[in-house]
Amino acid sequence: MRLFSIIVAFLLFSVQSDIEASEERTSPWADIALADIDAIYQLIKDNHPGPVDEQNPAYRKDMESNYQEARKIAADVENYDGYYFAVKYFADSFNDGHVSLRDVVARERYAWPGFAVVLVGGEFLVQRAEATSGEKYPQVGDQVLACDGRKPDDMLQEDIKKYYGVDGLVAEDVMDSPHLFIDYGNPFIERPKECQFSRGTETFSATLNWTSISSEKMDTIRKQLTGLDRPDFGVTEFAENAYWISLPSFQTSNENTKELKGVIKTVTEKADTLRNADTIVFDMRGNTGGNSSWGDRVLRALWGGEIFAHEGPGWSFIDWRVSEDNIAANNYFADLYLGVDGEEGSRVKYFRGIAAALQKEMDAGNTFYRITNKSTTSDEKPAPPKAKIFLLTNSTCFSACLDFADTVRSIPGATHVGSPTRADAIYIDNWAVSLPSGLARLSYSMKVYRGRIRGHN
Repeated sequence: MRLFSIIVAFLLFSVQSDIEASEERTSPWADIALADIDAIYQLIKDNHPGPVDEQNPAYRKDMESNYQEARKIAADVENYDGYYFAVKYFADSFNDGHVSLRDVVARERYAWPGFAVVLVGGEFLVQRAEATSGEKYPQVGDQVLACDGRKPDDMLQEDIKKYYGVDGLVAEDVMDSPHLFIDYGNPFIERPKECQFSRGTETFSATLNWTSISSEKMDTIRKQLTGLDRPDFGVTEFAENAYWISLPSFQTSNENTKELKGVIKTVTEKADTLRNADTIVFDMRGNTGGNSSWGDRVLRALWGGEIFAHEGPGWSFIDWRVSEDNIAANNYFADLYLGVDGEEGSRVKYFRGIAAALQKEMDAGNTFYRITNKSTTSDEKPAPPKAKIFLLTNSTCFSACLDFADTVRSIPGATHVGSPTRADAIYIDNWAVSLPSGLARLSYSMKVYRGRIRGHN
């Protein structure tokens, strides 16, 4: 925590030097929070498609009201925790998994009552528990019935969902349910004190004993409970002439890139065998998205480009929001790939082209740069693959994982198994920036799909 204290002390000094706090506020943390909330508001207003989307007039209206509410909350915060969750409240109010806030300085300790819960089939079940002093304390398999007079689903929807996840989706509720019994220091949520549980035919009450736990250990437990603890990449024969293709991520990190290229290489080498397989399972557990081209490359290596004819055009138009920041973002991505691909690389050309097109539209005084989907739909579809295809997902599947799922599910005879996926908004292609405090980064989308087959959230 010493590094955290040094950083916070420096930030407090900087803010006190640069911001004259109002007489009503005694803590500089309120000014830090308000400055970051104002920055989020301006970033979204100037760069995101939502505020100028005529097909979604509620976006601007909701943003304005949530902005004012967030400022009211932030005006009274007194410490880092208050700052962070006031800002997070506003970031999460967009109800969009592609608008996200990341804190730069991670906490080292959380608190928990010695057990962790996850939503399973509509019930809040204890799925992890430490050794306790008696039987009348939650154990694995117990169901949470209520805490302090409130049902757990009410606690989830009224407290937790203000800061985490998208509303109205079962998969999101599953992912967010462990937060019920983790204390991150949020001053706007009160810890449960006494809860009622059921164990078989018995019900009992327990006063919760909150203790400190390392953030690393708690995050590991939460990932294991929600499916974020990913399986390995690979292609394996799990039964005679039956193959398991594991794709737990499409994120383009150095390690993932190596693994994904390895899967594509294996699929290419075994393409003839795989095309004649009886069964193919695509295991997407743990995949939260990334770059959808990885999934496309796997499918092309296996069946060629004709496999996409089953799906047809997935959208009609793309509208890129025109702004100086979005031009700079696309030039940044072009420069990023320049050292890898060279000036003639397809990724470099793509991002340079988007940046140039946005600049042209800006010079013309336009709000959007439109790309029309020129793909055509043919009444003649290719023969479906020989193999019986299964798509295995859990609650983590999001964004590029959903793109992959759309394509696989369009193949005649393909079967979707596992848990319901998450959903994403029609706003996509992200850019991340640091907020004025330097304590957090905001990620937001720059373009919007029109006529996308997969709906909004």
